[in-house]
Amino acid sequence: MMPPPVAPRSASRAQKASARGLASLKARTSPGRAKPAPGPRSASPKRSIVKRAEEANAAQLRKRLDELAAAKPPRDRQTLCHELLLAGFVNSYAELFYLTHAGDDGSASRPAPASRPSTLDELEFVKESLSQSEVAHRQGSSDGMYVAYRKVANHYASKDDMTTAICFYEKCLEIASLMGNDAHAGESNHYLGVMFEKLGELAAAIQFHERHLEICRRAEDAEGIQLAGHHLTEMFRRQAEQHQEEGDLNAAVESFSRCLDAAVAAEDPRAEGFANHKLGLAFNELGDPMTSLQYLQNFLQICKDLKDRQAEGEAEAALGRSFHSLGDNHEAIRRFKAFLDIATESDSKDGQERACAELGAIYSEIGDYEKASEYFERTYHLTRSQGRLGELDVARIRLGKARGDLHLVPFLGTVRNDLHRLVQWKCNRTPFVNEEQ
Repeated sequence: MMPPPVAPRSASRAQKASARGLASLKARTSPGRAKPAPGPRSASPKRSIVKRAEEANAAQLRKRLDELAAAKPPRDRQTLCHELLLAGFVNSYAELFYLTHAGDDGSASRPAPASRPSTLDELEFVKESLSQSEVAHRQGSSDGMYVAYRKVANHYASKDDMTTAICFYEKCLEIASLMGNDAHAGESNHYLGVMFEKLGELAAAIQFHERHLEICRRAEDAEGIQLAGHHLTEMFRRQAEQHQEEGDLNAAVESFSRCLDAAVAAEDPRAEGFANHKLGLAFNELGDPMTSLQYLQNFLQICKDLKDRQAEGEAEAALGRSFHSLGDNHEAIRRFKAFLDIATESDSKDGQERACAELGAIYSEIGDYEKASEYFERTYHLTRSQGRLGELDVARIRLGKARGDLHLVPFLGTVRNDLHRLVQWKCNRTPFVNEEQ
């Protein structure tokens, strides 16, 4: 179906429309025409975030510039490391970077320090000390390098960061060795020994303390000799006790012998007495009571010199056991009675109990059952008074056996020599033990 035909526009209407369009165009392009004011536009979220970030960065930069202008110290480890590098302290930069950044990447190739410099003052102290060491190195001042590294090492030692402290003490030792300075070398060896002591590495600690002792002896440094000897005494004691726990008595004897030498060097009579006591006990346990006697007699004399009555009693007890092992029961009894007297004097019930038990055993062994019963009875009552129920049964058995042995002799005599009395006992339960017995 065809659309209806459109009527043609008249010429007058076309002219009017053309005139209106021309007038509108002139009005829009007229220079005097006022433009309408733009309406408010909503800000883009992305643009707002970027703007805030730029403002924050600008504020941080202004703050940093203000700090630098006021000569304030930097407030982050990265800037501190960069300043060292910019100042030309390359080695100090590397050390400080390690101390402040070790472990950040999770790498185990080099162990991280146990404690990083955390506060601003601490960062400044470490930075200053490291830069001082590098300045001293450039000036050829080994002594200055030593002092600077020692300051850093002492700082980490005070924070119980033994691993980092050891690193810097080793630098000190290396510098002292290159200088040929025995005083610094001895000091470094001492500090290294102490660090390994705290780490529980006895062999390494002993090695450094022995070097310290050797240097002090060469320099005739009496105070240093005593200090090194004191530490060696403690290290050898701990080493010997470890060997005893492991059941290696021969190794324990060797360590106690070295402990004795160190105690003599330290001029420490108590440590010397301790080492003599331990050596005496160890040799007795090894089945060599004759050798043990000389150490125990030394121990006894030291205790008398120190007027230490309790230790003197322990010395008498140990000597009593050695003489008993040698078969000298008379001397063993004398020593144990001395031990009993000292324990009674100090009102030590434990010491009295031990002395009475030893005396009862020796008297029982030599057939003096009356005295054995007497001492075992005292042992029983002393054990009971201390509430040591676990040992009470043992004391009761010893006492019962001693009393049985005491009555066994007259009983056997009656059996052998008085058959009539034995028959009376069997028939009438008449006592068959002689009245005088």
